[in-house]
Amino acid sequence: MLGTLIKKEIVTTVLDLRFVTASLLFLTLLPLGMYVSRKDYEQRLANYQLEHQMYRQKYGKEVSSGVEVQGFRPPSVLSIFASGLDHYIPDKVITSRSGIFSTTKDVRAGDSPSLLFGRMDLLFNVCFVASLVALAFTFSSISGEKQAGTLGLILANPIPRSHILLSKIVGNYVSLLIPFVMSLIMALIILELSPAISILSPRFSPSCVIILMVTFAFLLTMVTLGVLISGMTQKPIISMIVSLFVWVIMVLALPKVSPMLARVIYPVEAEQVVNLRKHMALEEIETTFKRKSIDIHNKYLQHIPEQLIDEYYQVKPGAATEQLQSQYPSVVPLDKELIALAQENDRRIANEIGHMTQSHKNKMKVQNTIAMYISRLSPACCYSYLISGLSNTGTREYDKLMENAQQFQDQVKTAIYDKYQRRVWKIGHATTFGGIRLQDFPDTVPDIQYRYASVTEILEAGLVDVILSVGFTFLFFIVAFVTFGRYDVRS
Repeated sequence: MLGTLIKKEIVTTVLDLRFVTASLLFLTLLPLGMYVSRKDYEQRLANYQLEHQMYRQKYGKEVSSGVEVQGFRPPSVLSIFASGLDHYIPDKVITSRSGIFSTTKDVRAGDSPSLLFGRMDLLFNVCFVASLVALAFTFSSISGEKQAGTLGLILANPIPRSHILLSKIVGNYVSLLIPFVMSLIMALIILELSPAISILSPRFSPSCVIILMVTFAFLLTMVTLGVLISGMTQKPIISMIVSLFVWVIMVLALPKVSPMLARVIYPVEAEQVVNLRKHMALEEIETTFKRKSIDIHNKYLQHIPEQLIDEYYQVKPGAATEQLQSQYPSVVPLDKELIALAQENDRRIANEIGHMTQSHKNKMKVQNTIAMYISRLSPACCYSYLISGLSNTGTREYDKLMENAQQFQDQVKTAIYDKYQRRVWKIGHATTFGGIRLQDFPDTVPDIQYRYASVTEILEAGLVDVILSVGFTFLFFIVAFVTFGRYDVRS
């Protein structure tokens, strides 16, 4: 009997005008969105390869003590499913002698419309289009049959209400998947035709499979929600209004309101103010370092003729000559003290600036966590967090960038900066920054070994969203079961 009821729901839905409309939407928007996302990825990949190649040819071999080595973040192939925060995450890391790296983002002027209106990727099509179609399929599944009088006839037979409810969920869900899966197959074919993408590659296929599984689970959640709303109302028009209201709250309002509420609940100082504080602190540290360096020079060199010092520094800055040491043994500890001062200065920069950076980062993390937990009241937000995370464009990708950037900074420090000791020279009555080479530099600057988070890491970090997504489906089904068990077809 359950199979018969499911077939009835599928046939009824497929013969309805809503099925034709949904099919046209899916078969048009999903392949088109995937094609646009594919071309965008190919262009970003080409730009990344060209920029990296030009950098290596022009600046890759100009190794010096103060070189600002650049590392480039490669575009994620999975970003074709969800652009997410990809256009806001920095794509370049710049190291520095001070130990503090910086990041930059080159925003293309042509991206203005897409940044304003968003991209029509899989996340957009599912979250905004497919979810609304799921509610359109189901808003009259119970209330519509009651108004037509067929629900009373079905309940007059010895059929458990749970079977009727389950048949409506499964029947509408299968009917929704028919055009959706067809459009997905077309979209995947479009991806496979790209020379830069292989859907069977180890990097692509595991995440792709999980993304599709999460998408199917989300659509089941929305179908169950639609049946729940239909079972709580008495007329189809009321079901339609309530469904639209719930969709607007979950998909449009809550994601926008949650960050605003988080900023009210837990205000955090603006990043521009924090950057200004770090800049002022760095200037103060550098001024102190320069003053102490000059004091050390005056301490050891005040009794030495300036002409001898000037002649030495002009020829070979960096260490006392044998002649200078032999004539004035008191200058021997000069280099040792200057090196110790420079090392202490670098540690102070790393500690003070690093503390300010980490403190602001922790506060922002708390604020973002509050916003995310508020938004998780919507299954659409849980789905968005999961899909963008699996696409390497989610909220945690910025932290992953910082992790890669710090590793790159440490790599360059070991390869270049540690082989050079920064100093302050005194030549005559003037002072200037300079240094001594302790070891040979490498022939070329190192490349950043950027590593995106693995599928396991992403699922572990998004375990809350997985649990909530499954929980929403069970919650909607249980409430729908209780509500339909008390549904009065006579009123």
